[in-house]
Amino acid sequence: MNPYSIPRANARNDLPPRPADAPWTASRCKRILRQVTNFVNRLERWHSTLLAAQGEGRSCQGHVESSAATDTASDWLSTARKKKRPLRTYSSRNAKTKTTTKTTPETPSSRRTSSRYTLRTPRSNGVLCVPPTIQQQPAQQSRGHHRNKADAGEEAMVDNGTGTERHWLLGTYPSKEHEILFNQGCSIMSTFLVATASSTDPSQYQDGNRVPSRRGARSLFDMSLDKICREAVEQQRESDASHDGNDGRCDIVGSFFQEMEDFFGNPENGWPSLRAAVRTCGIYMITRITETGILPESMAMHFLTQWSSPLVADFQRAIRRSLLEARSHKHDVKLVFDHLLDEKILKMELDSQSVHGLTSMSMALQILQNAEDPICAIERLRFRNLFVIMGIYREPQSRLNSIVPQLLEAIFVTSVATSGKADRRALLRGGELDTPESYCTTISDATIKRLTYGWSMMVALCIREHTRTAYRPLVERISKQVQTVVELDVHLEMTANQRGVAAHVFLGNLFQSLIHHDDVDLGLLASLDSILSDECFSLISGPVIAMILYECGKSQDSLRTFLRQLLEIDCGDYRRLNVALTKLGVEAVQEYAVEHAEQGSNEAWTMAIIEAFEAKQQRNVASVPGIPSRQLETTYTWDPTIADWIAVTPSASRNVENSTDSSSQGEECAHSKPTSKRKVRAVSDRRPLAPLSRNSIHEGPYQNRRRSEPAGLETQWDGDFQYKRVKRAGRQTTATMKTRHSMDDTDESVDELSLLT
Repeated sequence: MNPYSIPRANARNDLPPRPADAPWTASRCKRILRQVTNFVNRLERWHSTLLAAQGEGRSCQGHVESSAATDTASDWLSTARKKKRPLRTYSSRNAKTKTTTKTTPETPSSRRTSSRYTLRTPRSNGVLCVPPTIQQQPAQQSRGHHRNKADAGEEAMVDNGTGTERHWLLGTYPSKEHEILFNQGCSIMSTFLVATASSTDPSQYQDGNRVPSRRGARSLFDMSLDKICREAVEQQRESDASHDGNDGRCDIVGSFFQEMEDFFGNPENGWPSLRAAVRTCGIYMITRITETGILPESMAMHFLTQWSSPLVADFQRAIRRSLLEARSHKHDVKLVFDHLLDEKILKMELDSQSVHGLTSMSMALQILQNAEDPICAIERLRFRNLFVIMGIYREPQSRLNSIVPQLLEAIFVTSVATSGKADRRALLRGGELDTPESYCTTISDATIKRLTYGWSMMVALCIREHTRTAYRPLVERISKQVQTVVELDVHLEMTANQRGVAAHVFLGNLFQSLIHHDDVDLGLLASLDSILSDECFSLISGPVIAMILYECGKSQDSLRTFLRQLLEIDCGDYRRLNVALTKLGVEAVQEYAVEHAEQGSNEAWTMAIIEAFEAKQQRNVASVPGIPSRQLETTYTWDPTIADWIAVTPSASRNVENSTDSSSQGEECAHSKPTSKRKVRAVSDRRPLAPLSRNSIHEGPYQNRRRSEPAGLETQWDGDFQYKRVKRAGRQTTATMKTRHSMDDTDESVDELSLLT
């Protein structure tokens, strides 16, 4: 056996390891390039055969065309010689339309590689993509309920004979022909992954787009090749987006493979960069048919579960991302979310660290973050899902430790949000909702119960020593985000159930801070007081008391310490919060006394605690308002007469009153005494600040003017027009003012005559 040969690709559970480093000779590079070209041709033909099988199932024509497709399976292992290289198009894959093949000038034969050397496929029984019971049964029509037989990638429920149902995406029952298709597809992709994998360190190829840091002409070559690879992928995406369906869509990536073989196939300096570029384009080529739904999801999940080698880490990430894109845009939220957080899948993830749970959780997170009404998805959530997810997060070696906290955070934050992600961003920027009314779905009481008890379990894990490091930052972060939602005045549109969830989140964070002897955040108390009400308190009192007794009711000392801290919380002006905490403390003590009634020594301590809480409640219950404490703040304007009010101090007003009482001489003093009293009383009773109703000042019973308008103008009418002019002193003077004005003129004239003399 040649020590420098590359092992044949097979479809076992793990990909075979690559051999030791060997010199890249010209013959070896040409052999690899032939394998890559063969991969492109085989994947193209396999794709067309799979499309023919799907169209055959939708038209219900039996297996006439499928048998014809299997007859051409032997042609996959060879590439025909062509004088002119055709430009690949997807129009030829539609059986109902006639296609036209465009040709390009022939490439020089010196640069073309020979096609008589082909890569053998593994044995047909290497992997079974369907259960053995399905192989023994004859081909028949599926008994599942089809929503629309004209849809590509149709999902049906098929009974496999074992009492369980299997999801199938093809239009027909899985027969022997489809099994052959799956085996050949696995062989093609495993061949490609082995041929393009690195033989040195797999970790350096985790990111296929990373440009190696080299100097000189080599780095220039790498950068140019990487740029060409990116441009090919972008051109393919633009071509896919500009055409509806498969007609007229050009396979730019497949043509790019042959161009790279022609121009960059130099084994001396081009192979390492060529291998990375070919791998990037090939992975995109596979994920492209996965996103469109042509590649069955069962086969894509087979790639994720069967191959655990680090050589295919980038390929698994691309397949998982394509599955997320395909499912999130294809299915309804309500239909998808039922099967995402399945108990069997999550338990399997907890036991064997498979990829099913990672894909399901990533998809659930994407739905919760991008859905317009995420409460529809939260309604499908079950308590066992939360329990299994939290169990996965407790494992330190779990691969899901990065996705689980994001999923838990999205579940609790979106449950109290009144709109989708875009509207919350608009509120953060100071905008307004598109519609004045709230269009969120009402959360049911059963969902509220699941969320409250799930949050109680998270708080319990936050207090435990072995899970405190993982769950305490998560609890504080969720509470902070819910507090942000409440501070944006979204709580005014929340339903009673959503207020209950938010209050339970705040109380859980408050209690874990008291147990850890941390300072209580005043903003948390303000947010909690703003959403509390009688209906909200009745919803959360039971779970909160159960949480207190579960954490602190194991010993009398721990409960006594917690209740003392709860009693000493200074809530300030938040009277509703004071009363709520007092009621929770009293009910928790009473529940503890009932559960430990056999211990007679607890009666005196219990009564003392209850009396202390009741005394605190009596001080606060009388002043609790019946409306929410957070009201709209009233804006004030500066009153024009505030200067007079400020000038008259309390001592000055008393002096004026005393002086008016003592002066009783003459008729003028008798008349001026009550007038001065009324004047002083009116000035002293005037409010310094008047509420701002509009930008106008009330001058008289029928006149309003702007604050910025000068007071020395008057309104004049001239026919149909209205204009303003400066007031004239002689027009609006009374008789008293005229007399006073004449007296002043007389005095001035006398003074002037005296100066002349």
